[in-house]
Amino acid sequence: CTLVALDNSDAIDHILVHTGQNYDYELNEIFFDDLGLRKPDYFLEAAGKNGISVIQKLLKYGEWGTGDYRLFYNVNFPPERWKDVKGSKISSQGFRKDTSFGIEPHISPSGRKFLWIKGGPQNIPTAENTDVAANLDGYISITPMKTDLTDHQTLNRLQNMFETNDT
Repeated sequence: CTLVALDNSDAIDHILVHTGQNYDYELNEIFFDDLGLRKPDYFLEAAGKNGISVIQKLLKYGEWGTGDYRLFYNVNFPPERWKDVKGSKISSQGFRKDTSFGIEPHISPSGRKFLWIKGGPQNIPTAENTDVAANLDGYISITPMKTDLTDHQTLNRLQNMFETNDT
């Protein structure tokens, strides 16, 4: 492991920062234990300390719906210490040029199903009022999303074109 090699060398001065994004044992400490890694030098803990209130608000006030394509929420935490988080912002998904986007279904170690949203780097600025802009400004971003990735505008245009041309 690179970290172990760095820890055993005086060649490069380094620190280990834990973002706190995954703070339960199955998604966090198990990796440190299994890989024999030391404890981080700094814990940002934004998700662990601020996440509970965000989830409580979403459970109480959020729309959830039913069915296969129901609404879900993408919550991203800023790279800040928990006490430096400025609050929450409702935002759209930030467009990241020259990258791909995807959603993968997963099953957690506890057996719960969840979607993992994959996109571009979170440290490259995007347009105002987006999840990335909120995170880089020190806010938790909350983006309501659906898994239907259909481009409905293009779908309607193509339907009209093919119906008109009968090809």
